[in-house]
Amino acid sequence: DSMKDTVEGLKKAGLRDDVKIIIGGNPVTQEACEFVGADAFTTNAAAGVKICQGWVK
Repeated sequence: DSMKDTVEGLKKAGLRDDVKIIIGGNPVTQEACEFVGADAFTTNAAAGVKICQGWVK
């Protein structure tokens, strides 16, 4: 719930469209990503780096 609260805070501040949010860890799933409102998720740090690199290209 704290991750969702953070995303909601960004929305309320009018900043959500200006940032990308990635969440991760072994228990994180696509369903959790959608619940939180994140742009992406990963259970692997190396995959997370690749996702972020794709965002900045």
